[in-house]
Amino acid sequence: MYFTSWWDNRSGNYYDDIYGARVSTQGITLDTAGIAVCTAQDSQFFSAVSYDGTNFLVVWDDWRNHNWDIFGSRVNESGVVLDSSGFIVSTASFHQRTPAIVFNGVDYFVVWSDYRNSSWDIYGTRLSQNGVILDPDGIAISTAPGEQTNPSIAFDGVNYIVVWQDYRSGSWDIYGAKLDTSGTTVDSFEVSTQSGDQVEPEIVNGSDDQILIVYTGWTDTINGHFVNTMRIWGKFYRFVGTEEENRFIALDIRSNFSVFPNPLHRQCILEYSVPTKTRVNASIYDAAGRLSIELIDEIQDVGIYRKNIDMTSLPQGVYFIRLQSSSQPRIRKIILLK
Repeated sequence: MYFTSWWDNRSGNYYDDIYGARVSTQGITLDTAGIAVCTAQDSQFFSAVSYDGTNFLVVWDDWRNHNWDIFGSRVNESGVVLDSSGFIVSTASFHQRTPAIVFNGVDYFVVWSDYRNSSWDIYGTRLSQNGVILDPDGIAISTAPGEQTNPSIAFDGVNYIVVWQDYRSGSWDIYGAKLDTSGTTVDSFEVSTQSGDQVEPEIVNGSDDQILIVYTGWTDTINGHFVNTMRIWGKFYRFVGTEEENRFIALDIRSNFSVFPNPLHRQCILEYSVPTKTRVNASIYDAAGRLSIELIDEIQDVGIYRKNIDMTSLPQGVYFIRLQSSSQPRIRKIILLK
């Protein structure tokens, strides 16, 4: 099931509210009249939504305090709004607008445009599944010169990737940052600084947690013909021509191995290497330590191995993959969401 949200003026007055609707995996709208997520006084705009496997979390910018703030509310799978008035995500000084949100399997991360420093910057915070704010003062993601607005966020199975439009050079470009699950920035990068303006980035993760960034960008020519107009551009992260990080620290079964995507919905991939010919055993256990799936039990030659794991037969929950050769076993936690 999906949940979509929007700002809605059905009340007929100057102010707008946040509504939403559940949509089946077959594309059928289950709430044709919409669900009133927040109808607080004054206006609510620019909503975003994510899902933790139990509830949906909707966030938006809110004018009830006569200052743009970020509020949120949980909606369960039955369409019941659990926080009818909404709860505060950020009420820092001045304005916070245009939120985006993602769930990493444990916590949510919300990012937004923030005017607390008298210039638009990018801030964020982690939230628990119960709506508890884990970073009450917010996390400064980008406070570069000029303005940074319209953030978008994804989770690649290990880190958060945030992108936004950025005016530090005197025209709009697209920049980004990578944050670990504690909210610490571990990298920053340029997405696009081509001539003309690039605005309104969106980011999404696909199969194998590959990250795609799309944005609206100025285009001088197409196939040698002058067009001088805006077009939709796309770019995969990590970028071609840059040094990519390994999915795992070392290609060595004795030290580490990789499982991705994580969290997963149906399938994941186990990737590892065997440094010397040896017997390899890999199995999946549930949170109680019961064997769920035996994956591998054979002698393998030296090499890099990748195995697709189908978990559609298992219920949603936390599992552990145990991988062992002649050395000590290694264990990774994985989260199955349905």
